[in-house]
Parts: sequence; structure tokens; C-alpha cells
Amino acid sequence: MTNAVKEKTSKLVWRTEQRKVSDLIPNSENPRKMSEKQAEELKKSLEKFNLAEIPAINTDNKIVAGHMRVATLQLLGRGSEEIDVRVPNRPLTQKEYNEYLLRSNQNHADFDWEILANNFEIEELIGAGFDEELSFMFDDVTTLTEDGFDVEKALREIKVPESKPGELYKLGNHFLLCGDARKQEDVEKLMGGQKTGFIFCDPPYNIGLDYSKGMGTNHKYGGKYSSSNDKQKPE
Repeated sequence: MTNAVKEKTSKLVWRTEQRKVSDLIPNSENPRKMSEKQAEELKKSLEKFNLAEIPAINTDNKIVAGHMRVATLQLLGRGSEEIDVRVPNRPLTQKEYNEYLLRSNQNHADFDWEILANNFEIEELIGAGFDEELSFMFDDVTTLTEDGFDVEKALREIKVPESKPGELYKLGNHFLLCGDARKQEDVEKLMGGQKTGFIFCDPPYNIGLDYSKGMGTNHKYGGKYSSSNDKQKPE
């Protein structure tokens, strides 16, 4: 094992050092946000108690925890002051940086969920303790009950599909369209002028499956697969 690898995986030890406030680098993708009231309260706290909880930074001065405290100090005209900061004995990996950034704010922060969605993997969010906040994505799944419907039997009984292209079905709070996801007019009809928060996408990946004999579950597609069917070249 090389020294570089050893250093990267060595145990983290934090020490207290001093840095000028203006030298600390904010993370442009920090998901933490504050309301005007929260910002005003933090300002009052710093004016009364000074900096009791010190920021944590990476070895390159990039802030890991304490973005709002540092920003508020700047607003108070204290950018030229030197303050105590916590610094690791080695550079944090990107995974370590992201996880600590999330964990340090998770219990007492409001988050910009758009930034979280665009810059953090769901595994990182769950690993940092956001499982309860993300549980809404699985609510429909976890509340399903078995009603005895035999999918395989129903599929075998279908000779001629009743659904026609363009038909839109309302299933509780959900909508299902018999259409082509590649056609803008179909997508617009399904969405009805609304915008979606996220999309689950499962395209056929150009693998040449033949659905002419129907389709079923348990990895049985009812048709044939042949590599010779893969006529299109990957883009």
C-alpha cells in the first residue's frame, strides 16, 4: 500500500487552529438555508455570545460546517478577524466531506431540497440520517396490501388489449397514460400542465426484447431475445 493511500484512509484527527474569516471558502453547493428570522437570531447570538461553536474546515480552508456563522461574521464586518476553526489531519475525501456536511446540519437546519437533489446521491442522504425525510417516496409501496389479484393469470387471459393509445386512466392520486414517452404531446397530456418533482425511468436499453407474445413478471418477457435484434448502435 502506497503512502498516498495510507494517508487517504488514515483515521481522522481534528485540531484547533486559527484562520482569518475572509480566508474561509464557502461551499457553493451547501444545501443549508436560513429564514430571515433565523438569520437575525444567529446575528444576535454572535453579538451576545461571540463564536461559541467554531466552524470546521477542510485542509484547503473550504468550510465543512459553520457556513452560516462565517457568513454572518462577514455581514457583521468581522472578515479581517482570526477565529478558531477545526481542521482535520488530512484532506477529507469527497464522500467524507459530503457526509459530514450533511450530518452537521441534519438536526438543526432547513434545507434547500433542490440543491440536495442535484448534488447528493440518495445513498449519501440516507447514510447521513435523512431516511425519515425521504420516506415519502416509499409511502405508497409500504402501505400496499395484498388483494389476491393474480397478475400472471390476468396476463394469460388477455388476447386483445383493450387499452388504446391516448387513453388516460386516473388511479387514485395517480395517472396512467397509454402512450409513447418519446412523444412530447403524450407527456404533456399525462402531466396536464403540472411539473413533476422526479422521474423513475426504466427504458428498454436497446436490448431487442420481443413482446409479441405478451409479457409477464418474474423475469419472463414472453418473447424472444436475440443479439441480432439489436439493430441500433449505442448513441
